[in-house]
Amino acid sequence: MARKAPGREESAPVRSRRRGRRLLFALAASVAVALLGTGTAYLVAHNGTVEGGSAAKLTYEGLIACSSTVAEGTVERVEPAGGHDRYQIVLDVDRSYKPAGGERRLSFTDEGANVPAYYRTGERILVLVSSIPGEGPHIYRAGDPPYGKYPESLPGGARDALEEGRRRVERALPGAQGLECPGAG
Repeated sequence: MARKAPGREESAPVRSRRRGRRLLFALAASVAVALLGTGTAYLVAHNGTVEGGSAAKLTYEGLIACSSTVAEGTVERVEPAGGHDRYQIVLDVDRSYKPAGGERRLSFTDEGANVPAYYRTGERILVLVSSIPGEGPHIYRAGDPPYGKYPESLPGGARDALEEGRRRVERALPGAQGLECPGAG
């Protein structure tokens, strides 16, 4: 028979505080992993956008699919189109990419105080006129530096924005055939 030391009482075993902290840490880590996984799954499913449509970043093929007209030519005139800083641009078309063999004259609108200075008469441009309501045209203008962040993406490099736009359109047209535009109204 074991003897008890004088002045000491027997007590129930006490749980280690370390064990409780480990459990709490494991629970917090599990919650963090679950939230991270859910967030990643959401972004993958939604392509990084909440609503898609015109807010979604399109591939170049998608950009062409969402364009009602893609044409290259010379700016003939720029005139006020009613409203604040709204202008109609008339283009004398040399080449129509979409629709193929389209009209020889194209009118489209653009907004902004700099529109008359940007679209100068006699200027050569390539324009992608969006079919998405409220979205302005995409312009590639002769003499402007190429827009691409990665010049190596275009073999031989482009002299200017017009040549870059032309190459991008020509490469993307076949892939744009039959694509639907998610944001077109």
